[in-house]
This record gives sequence, structure tokens and C-alpha cells, in this order.
Amino acid sequence: MTTRSPTEKYLTHAEAADQLGLSPMSIWRWLKDGKIHATVIGGHRYIQQLEVDRIKGEVDEAAELLGVDPVTVWGWLKAGNKIQRTIDDDRIVPLREILRIKKELEEAAD
Repeated sequence: MTTRSPTEKYLTHAEAADQLGLSPMSIWRWLKDGKIHATVIGGHRYIQQLEVDRIKGEVDEAAELLGVDPVTVWGWLKAGNKIQRTIDDDRIVPLREILRIKKELEEAAD
């Protein structure tokens, strides 16, 4: 069972979809695929505001790393496209891996 503090804000899947500019069905798919996490409260799934904010931040960071507008990244996500980058003309690296490596490098520099 997940405990929650009174300061945590929880959203319905429809509220999360609205904030992310996605359809509620996309949020259900993301929940099913493990792309976004939910907390079950009273038999219903709720998504933390922090989780929605994390996704927004990752989209902005992805856009910056890929040299595109965040709207472009949202379009890819809505279409269900994988976000990846070709490195050295032959190796395809998923964005999540790029973000993980970037975080490790930043932590090592500190």
C-alpha cells in the first residue's frame, strides 16, 4: 500500500491527459505499458502531479537534445513513435538511454 503525504497532488487519468495534451486513452495505454506510474487509492488509479511534471521536463529536455521544438516531441509521442537518435551513422540509441547517460555524466561531474 502506498502512503501519501497531504501535500501530494493526485490527478485522474483525464486530468493528466489534459495537462499533457494527450487523450485519456493515451494515458491508459501509457499506464498499461509502464510509461507512466499510478497510485491506486480507493480502487481507482491516480497519477501524481510530480509524475506529470517529470514527463513535461523529459519532453523539454528531449527537444533540446534533439534540436527540435517540444511540440515536435509531443507529436511523436502522440503518434506512438519511438524517440531515438542515430549515433555514428549506425547505432540507434533510444532517448531514455541518452537521458540516463546524460544524468550519469552530470552526477560524475559533481
